[in-house]
Amino acid sequence: MSQTVADIIAINLEAAGIDTVFGLPGGENVAVIDALARRNIRFVLVHNESSAVYMADVYGQVKHTFGVALTTLGPGILNAMAGLGHAFLDRSKVLLISASMDDSLRPHHTHQYVDQTKVAKPIAKWVETLTPANVCAALPKAITHIHDQRPGPVYLQVSKQMAVANVPAVNVAPYVSTLVKRPSSTKTRQARQLIANAKRPVIVVGLGINSVDHAPQVFAALQYLAEQLGAPVIASPKAKGCLPSDHPLFAGTLGLMRNDPTYELLAEADSYLAVGFDVGELVRPWDEDGTLLWISQWKNIDPVLPTDVDVVGDLAMALESIVEVEGYSSAEGWGAARVARFRRDHLQPPVTTPIAGRMWPQTVLQAIRDNTPRNAFMATDVGAHKGLTALTWPALEPNTYFVSNGLSAMGFGVPAALAAAMAQPEAPSIAVVGDGGMAMMVGELAMVVKADQCVIIVVMVDSALDLIRSAQRKSEFAVNGTEFVTPDFVKIAEAYGLAARDVQDYEECAAAVSEAVASGKPMLIAAHIDPRSYPSQPGGGVL
Repeated sequence: MSQTVADIIAINLEAAGIDTVFGLPGGENVAVIDALARRNIRFVLVHNESSAVYMADVYGQVKHTFGVALTTLGPGILNAMAGLGHAFLDRSKVLLISASMDDSLRPHHTHQYVDQTKVAKPIAKWVETLTPANVCAALPKAITHIHDQRPGPVYLQVSKQMAVANVPAVNVAPYVSTLVKRPSSTKTRQARQLIANAKRPVIVVGLGINSVDHAPQVFAALQYLAEQLGAPVIASPKAKGCLPSDHPLFAGTLGLMRNDPTYELLAEADSYLAVGFDVGELVRPWDEDGTLLWISQWKNIDPVLPTDVDVVGDLAMALESIVEVEGYSSAEGWGAARVARFRRDHLQPPVTTPIAGRMWPQTVLQAIRDNTPRNAFMATDVGAHKGLTALTWPALEPNTYFVSNGLSAMGFGVPAALAAAMAQPEAPSIAVVGDGGMAMMVGELAMVVKADQCVIIVVMVDSALDLIRSAQRKSEFAVNGTEFVTPDFVKIAEAYGLAARDVQDYEECAAAVSEAVASGKPMLIAAHIDPRSYPSQPGGGVL
């Protein structure tokens, strides 16, 4: 029996363990959707193409594999480019497949035509147009590109005509990783010597720690290394949860603002262990003094950091190989003692009273954390609430916090939370979004209702793009173009058949979150906030 190009796509995805594809189709790729269905691969309809890529990213991360998104040509793939850019800068394992125009129609046919490969090439690790001649080799190669070295997205396109064309010889080859497994013994010995001379080491953990398949072993090795060295651990936003936030050595998050509180600890340190680190997560260049040790699955590239030793290879092996440093002792007052003082100085809640009928954003986060289990997923959208949540949300287990950080794309929060819930239904999943961001994602409430998982959407209502409004005020510009009319999100949610609550204080917010968790059903919570305590506010939100 002959196989079509669409069949080969589906066969390869099934062989790779893919069970779900997210997308918004067009008439040009119905053959691919049909081929997926015949392989029992679920197709999840989104209402915005970038949502498909965000969902593929988070679903793949929770499942410890890559995610797949599908769109049509022209406006479909162009609308997905925000998602592709997000996946590229956040080093996400995503395969984006779109329809394309058949070459036989060119050059005289221009309806819905753009050169999609040229658009995608700068923000994808690899780009290819599928044909019967290349599809058997292209799919395994695409999967290899997604995983190997520094992870990232791959873009494939196939025309309607090519999708239904027969493949002359079917050969489905599994992908073979070329990652270096065992780190160089010379490099690990040099790393131990470097650590032996440190007195105030800090471990800075980046997004790479979530890219490994044997994650539990890596997180255990990281915690053991931190405890052996008495080293404070600072996580990038993408790495939150690598060490539980209630661990005595967890110091906080880096990469939200140019003056993140954790820069204080970095300034005091004399040695830095960069574990799975990626400077794409930072908003200012890395310019810390002191020795720098690079520990990652991939090489120190783009841009190259001025490291003293690079240990490249399997992350668990690398961490385990450098942990035993004979006779090591850190400086007095460093480690857990310094972290405790740091927390006292920087994690105090506002002490003044918010505007009547509103609450501090910190109060909202506290109500959520107090009423959700340790393994609850948290996805935050982009805005002033992103900075606050990334800095203060207590992520108590690995791989439970999701954010668009490199690109910082609004519209990420709700699709991300839903994808996590679909990948692991037993854990509640929360999306914290601004009212401006929620306006971009209203259509995705249909997905939330259909999925019927415990997805709790908490909308921070303040009728403004407060991150930008704060920037205007800091620069002493007039507030212009950053305030808007906020709809009644409760009524909108109820119109979709979604439970919804309006809350104005801790008790109401806590009760709504508790109700949603107990029911195991989705809910939207409109939390009316006073934004003056956001860290991005003039004065740093200190009240």
